[in-house]
Amino acid sequence: MVVFDNGLVDFNQSEEDPIHDYSGSNRKEPRIVDGIPFMIKYSDKRARIGQLDTSYVNNTLSEYIGSHLAGAAGLPAHKTYLGIFNDELVVGCANFLNEFEVSHEFSFYMRKKYDSSEIGRIPKYEQIYDVIRNDPSLSTIQESALQSYWDTFAFDAWIANFDRHRGKWSYIYDRRDGTIRPAPVYGCGSSLYPALSESGMQKVLSSEYEIRKRIEVFPNAALLLNGTKAGYYEMMASGYDSYCSEAVRRIVPRIDMEMATDIIISTPVISDTRKRFYIQMLRERKTRILDRAYEAVMSAHYDLEARERLLNRKPFTAQMLQEEMRREGKQIVMLDCGDEVAESKIHKKRVNKK
Repeated sequence: MVVFDNGLVDFNQSEEDPIHDYSGSNRKEPRIVDGIPFMIKYSDKRARIGQLDTSYVNNTLSEYIGSHLAGAAGLPAHKTYLGIFNDELVVGCANFLNEFEVSHEFSFYMRKKYDSSEIGRIPKYEQIYDVIRNDPSLSTIQESALQSYWDTFAFDAWIANFDRHRGKWSYIYDRRDGTIRPAPVYGCGSSLYPALSESGMQKVLSSEYEIRKRIEVFPNAALLLNGTKAGYYEMMASGYDSYCSEAVRRIVPRIDMEMATDIIISTPVISDTRKRFYIQMLRERKTRILDRAYEAVMSAHYDLEARERLLNRKPFTAQMLQEEMRREGKQIVMLDCGDEVAESKIHKKRVNKK
């Protein structure tokens, strides 16, 4: 693997891979690097070095940083490398399967259970349990499958992943002995606020209200509960699901902001603005979501207001945040940071592609 002085991998030295095929909404290309199959994932739009101040590269950076943060949190994760391919910034994702293994996305198991009209991009809470508990294969690893799902959910709450849909977690089947196990964490491109440009990041950092809105109001999880996307804090702090609560117990103590800071600081070619934004948002999300949820779980004093919001399909709103900040005597500075509408468009575009 050839690495430039700036830390980027030269994927132009890779070979064409005629065997592997990778699904998903983003532009991808299978390549062979040092004999290992790789998925080369491009930015949402063509982004060349020198144009990294736009929002177009965020999904590439999010995939790279997200997988490294997952590893730092003790979760199995695919290996990712930032690099250059055809003069574009890309992320190379090493294939985590050996020659005897095949990976099936959760959607594969949903299609065995439900008609297409019953399957949405975002799975319903009850569908996840129904499939895992009743599929002939997944039911044999029911406990590890549910633990893996909720561990990833707690991690996604930290990195603000809004699109862990039915195609972004999977299970590995080994043809040699018929065993099955959860796949490593992958598909983190929709985390770390991918619709924000660097100018938008600067605006967010200048306003406590804009920071907290992106923590307490959006993004929500890619999980439908009672027909509404579940809020991360509401799900984790309410005691609604025992597997979720156990995941909070396991994952939150592993979140190390010093280690996360080192990962971001050492990420090649990104600006100081991005580094400051990523570090502060991760720190704020840990404090305002994960740490509060951990305290509720460990004390068994669950947030009943959060539980009521879940049950009554009343997510925490910007108006509720404004009222909360007024009670705290905080100044409310509202800014157009350019990501709220853009993030909605990203989600709609991916739904249409499905």
